[in-house]
Amino acid sequence: MIVMKRWECTSIPVHCDDYDFCTDDSCEPSIGCVHTPHDCNDDNECTTESCSGKCNYVRVDCDDGNYCTDDTCIVESGCESSPHDCNDQNACTDDDCNPSSGCTYVGVNCDDDNACTADSCCRINGCKNTVISCNDNNECTKDGCDTTYGCSNDRINCDDEDKCTRDSCCPETGCRNDEISCEDYNACTYDYCAADTGCIHVPMGCDDKNVCTIDTCCEEKGCQYVPICCDDNNMCTEDSCDEAIGCLNIRISCDDNNSCTEDSCHCDEGCVHTHIPDCQ
Repeated sequence: MIVMKRWECTSIPVHCDDYDFCTDDSCEPSIGCVHTPHDCNDDNECTTESCSGKCNYVRVDCDDGNYCTDDTCIVESGCESSPHDCNDQNACTDDDCNPSSGCTYVGVNCDDDNACTADSCCRINGCKNTVISCNDNNECTKDGCDTTYGCSNDRINCDDEDKCTRDSCCPETGCRNDEISCEDYNACTYDYCAADTGCIHVPMGCDDKNVCTIDTCCEEKGCQYVPICCDDNNMCTEDSCDEAIGCLNIRISCDDNNSCTEDSCHCDEGCVHTHIPDCQ
């Protein structure tokens, strides 16, 4: 009997490690070993990446050689240059920058060429051009200032061109235009003053447009209105007065609504109601 020996295939994996840190080693069935450069990217725009036995990271130099910029690096975007702040927190200097030498500071000129101001400078607020006081503490002068010559104090005119005032001036309070009195102490005149002519005294009109009064005027008390008498001494009339037409003497009615009386009126005693005999 002949025994046939069976053969079996054996596959041994290929060893692709090139012992180089800077390659990522793999094997593709169709082509064999593949050595891909190792990715040293640290996602940092502020470094330059390289590989030599290991990943190397060198910081990027962002210096642009300009003294007037502040150079920085942002991980996400890389180098950035922003204007350098030359502010010395002194409002009395003009702050500038020279790219080759850096910040410069020149004192400001606060002179405003105005004789009416006192010029100074404060580190916090800068130039101060404070208006000088030309006040001579005299209310009878007009205090002013000329930008070329300075203070002036001219006498003021207190004349208000009003004949109804007495004009004067007091250094403490200034012009006084005191109203004059046109009072003539006569209650029968209307006293007033006109600026162009002075005092005027107009006779008072006492007419109250009422014919039921007698209108007169007394210097001490003024208008007097005395009611007129409309009494006609007749008991058979009702006496009154109408402001427009005067006295009214209207005959009264003596009717007592009694059919058993005879109604009449007598001037001296008024209504009389006489009983009618045999009337019930």
